[in-house]
Amino acid sequence: MVNPTQPPLPLQPDSRSSKISESKNPVNASTNPVNHIYRFESPIVLAWLLAGAWVVGLGGEARGQDLAGDRQALVALYNATDGENWTDNQNWLSEEPLGHWKGVYVSDGRVTRLFLRDNELTGTIPPELGQLSSLDVLDLSTNELTGAIPPELGQLSSLRLLWLHNNALMGPTPPELGQLSNLTQLWLFDNALTGLIPPELGQLSSLERLLLNENKLTGAIPPELGQLSSLTSLLLNENELTGTIPPELVQLSSLTTLWLGDNELTGAIPPELGQLSSLTGLLLDDNELTGAIPPELGQLSSL
Repeated sequence: MVNPTQPPLPLQPDSRSSKISESKNPVNASTNPVNHIYRFESPIVLAWLLAGAWVVGLGGEARGQDLAGDRQALVALYNATDGENWTDNQNWLSEEPLGHWKGVYVSDGRVTRLFLRDNELTGTIPPELGQLSSLDVLDLSTNELTGAIPPELGQLSSLRLLWLHNNALMGPTPPELGQLSNLTQLWLFDNALTGLIPPELGQLSSLERLLLNENKLTGAIPPELGQLSSLTSLLLNENELTGTIPPELVQLSSLTTLWLGDNELTGAIPPELGQLSSLTGLLLDDNELTGAIPPELGQLSSL
């Protein structure tokens, strides 16, 4: 069985867009076809062209501001995580385009992917990362990060992959992560997170893999997780979860892996779990479950 906690190799952006320069490439005025159509005899035409140029200028200014905000966020990350002592900090804080900084990928002038896995990052994740509004992938896994997960990460509306596993992060899981409507993978396992699993995570309709195992999470499993219709892997094992296994999990028709072992779950095993026809892995060990094993589990022909 494939280990669902084994991270795949980092996604490699298209080589045509991964290292796009931040320099502008203005249109050559002498070859601009507009100059051959209008000769500025009409004040109305002239005013229209000037208005268009003003709008284009505003667009360029906005892009410049976005890029400056991205750079500011990356500088904050470098300073907050002891960038001087990273394993590889090539070009960071230099005048090189952001796409030339180690682990930074740029497309259309915005930072879209950040890969700093296993790079000796220490310290905390700065809230400024929430400014990277075009970020598609954030991988800070397998480092020595501490402190809380900033709720500002919930502002990353374009984010698909959030990998913060294999660190020493503490505190609660921010409910703001439930705002990441495009998220497909949320990997927070092997940290020291505490508190409840936010029911807001049930809003992540695109989520395919939710890995919260090997933390110190407490309380009940939110029944709202049964709303994650795209979910294939749900790993909550090795926490301190209590209460019963919610029967709402039967709604996860695409689920292939359900790991709930090594918690403090009580009550009976819901017979409804026998309806999860795609399930290949089911771990319920090392809990305080009572009653008989439901015969309905015999319907799990792929287990």
